[in-house]
Amino acid sequence: MPHAPLAPLPTFRAVVTGSKKPFRYLEIGAVPALLLRFTEVQCRLGISATHTCNNIFITDFIRAATLFGENYTGLTFINRTFVTFRDFFTPSFELRRAPISVINSIKYKDDNGVIQTVPNTVYDITQTQYQRVFLRPEQSWPSDVAQEPEAIEIEFVAGFGNGLNSVPSDIRVAALAHVVAMFTNAGDCCNDGVIPHIALDTYKQRKILSLKIVHSEG
Repeated sequence: MPHAPLAPLPTFRAVVTGSKKPFRYLEIGAVPALLLRFTEVQCRLGISATHTCNNIFITDFIRAATLFGENYTGLTFINRTFVTFRDFFTPSFELRRAPISVINSIKYKDDNGVIQTVPNTVYDITQTQYQRVFLRPEQSWPSDVAQEPEAIEIEFVAGFGNGLNSVPSDIRVAALAHVVAMFTNAGDCCNDGVIPHIALDTYKQRKILSLKIVHSEG
């Protein structure tokens, strides 16, 4: 007796939900601290302290390696303060400058154009890789937000800590290898750029993936 045909498996289609508008992140305060000390890079390169002709290039390479590492991984290495904006409140929202240590304030413009501050007893922040601000139990967001773009302002501090010693050692080793590669290969041109595998592999392990919020339709 022949077997009955199998029922077809359900098919799912990922659908992007929510706003596609990119969120602004503005840095406020001091210039970002560099990930490496000038003297440790100078020592690794074997350059005498009396030879100062390369000083400006070394500093520029450290800055470039710091920015590359942060842009590639999506992390903030040393504590800095940021402000980001939203058009309206949602049950929770993600902040993309991890790791986030504290929310300084959440402010919004109300219907009368007056800036209001949301009490910090209303919300909290997760400690997961994708950090989200969420409502505490039995709390709610204000309902009198002005109907205009970026009416909500969130100020927060992100980073592993205030000093170099707070940054994980594997990240600092990766940045040092990157600086050495840029210095020793200055002027070379290649398709993959001047970044050693030890640095890139480290950043890949640390990278926060850019995931879109989706739901499935059957």
